[in-house]
Amino acid sequence: MTEINFAMTSPLTVKIVTPHRLTAADWTRWEQWQQQSPALASPYFRAEFTQAVSKVRDDVEVAVFERDGQTVGFLPFQRGQLNIGKPVGGKLCDFHGCIAPAEFEFDPRQFLASTRLASWDFEHVPAAQTSFVPFSVKRDQAPGLELKDGYQGWCELRREQGSQVVSKTMQKVRKLAREQGDLTLELQCTSEEVFETLLRWKSAQYITSGFSDVFAFAWTRKLIEDLRAPTSGEFGGYMSVLRAGQKVVAICYSLRSRQVMHAWFTAYDQELAAYSPGLVMFLKMTEAWPSVGITRFELGKGDERFKWNLATDSQELMEGSVSRPTFATWLRSSWRTTKAWVET
Repeated sequence: MTEINFAMTSPLTVKIVTPHRLTAADWTRWEQWQQQSPALASPYFRAEFTQAVSKVRDDVEVAVFERDGQTVGFLPFQRGQLNIGKPVGGKLCDFHGCIAPAEFEFDPRQFLASTRLASWDFEHVPAAQTSFVPFSVKRDQAPGLELKDGYQGWCELRREQGSQVVSKTMQKVRKLAREQGDLTLELQCTSEEVFETLLRWKSAQYITSGFSDVFAFAWTRKLIEDLRAPTSGEFGGYMSVLRAGQKVVAICYSLRSRQVMHAWFTAYDQELAAYSPGLVMFLKMTEAWPSVGITRFELGKGDERFKWNLATDSQELMEGSVSRPTFATWLRSSWRTTKAWVET
C-alpha cells in the first residue's frame, strides 16, 4: 500500500457539522466547486442531494476541511452503527467523495480521526480523487453517453465505434409499435399511478434478482418522492414513461444536475420483455434529452450489456475502505474472514 506523508496534510483541520449547520456561504462554495470540476458533475455531488437525504435520515454529517481558517473542502457521510461510515444515500448514491477544488488533497485517515469513525466505505469515488488511491482495492467503469452533439452526433459516434445498437434497437421500436401501439415518451411524468407502478415493478425486480428491496425502507421512498419535482432546471428528479398506445411499457426515474442526467431507477413490463422495452426507452430518452439541455447521460456503474451497447465512454471509479483499528473494524474483519471461509 502506498504511504501518504501525513506531514503534508497536517495544516488541515477537520470540523464535523450536520448539514443544517452549514452557512449560506458554505453552500455557495460547495455549489461553485461542484460546478467547476468535471469530476463532480454528477447530481449526487450536488448540495441539494445531501440536503434531501438529511431530511429523511438523521445520521447525515459533513466533514468541513479548513486551512488557515478558510474552508477548502467538504466530505458528506452517514454515520452507521459502530461508527461505520457510508456515503450519503448509501447504496442509492452512484457517485461520492469530496466536494473541493480539483487540486485538493488530504489524508483520509485524518478524516477518520476527526470524525471518530471506525471506517468509511466507498464504492463510487472518481479516480481523479487521488487521496483515496492508497485505500482503493478495486477499479470499475461507469458507462455514459456523450450528447454534446445531440442525438444524431451520438448515433454517428456509436457507428464510428463499431456499434449497431441504433439500427438493431430501431427494429425493436418498429416491432413494438406495430404490435402494441404507437410509442410515446413523456419525459417528465407526474402521475401517481405511474410512480406506484415503478415502485411495484422495481421491487419485484429486486426480489427476483435476490437483492434487498430498496423500497422496503421508508426513507428511500420518501427521498425519491421529495426529489420528483425539479426545483429548477438545475437539479431534480425526472420520471419518464414510455407508452405503447395507452399501455405503460417502461419507466425510468433519473436525476439531473445542470446538463447531466443520471438514470437512477428503471423498470419495465415483464410481459413485454421480448421487445426489450428498457433498451427501447433508453434510445428514446437519448433522442429526447438534448431538447431539455442535456449533454451527458450517465448510466451508473454496472456490467449490464445494454449500458455498454449504448455508452460512448466511461468514467473510472474506485472501491475500497479507509479504516482505523477499532473493535468495530476488528469485528467486521472477523465476520468477513469467516464468511469467506464458509463460502470456499
